Amino acid sequence: DGRGMLITGTNDWKNYTVSANVRYELVKSGGIAARVQGLQRYYSLEFSSDNKFRLVKMLDGLNILKEIDMKLEFQKHYDLSLKVEDNHLTGYLNNKPVIEYEDTTNSLDQGGVGFVVESGTQSTNEIKIS
Repeated sequence: DGRGMLITGTNDWKNYTVSANVRYELVKSGGIAARVQGLQRYYSLEFSSDNKFRLVKMLDGLNILKEIDMKLEFQKHYDLSLKVEDNHLTGYLNNKPVIEYEDTTNSLDQGGVGFVVESGTQSTNEIKIS
């Protein structure tokens, strides 16, 4: 219940892409995170159970930067990638860019990567950083 994370990496990582093949099991929301500086400081690319695909900024609470309608099917695999380049975020679904955002307000400049899930279960076999 609530939001949880698996975090790895260091605070000096800046511009990179984090990717994972994610399978969802009855989650409220979940996905991958970049520039993680702790449980309350990160960007994430997430699916939500209300059929939204979104870019999130966790800083002083959860902030949805941008979201689009996208049907989430449980027990299905999705290739997710989140590219962070300076203050520009690009979310990829199955190797296609589908959502972008330019964070011009108090952007997170560096940090590790993570796997974030809210109220449920999701799985992956690996997280890639490039």
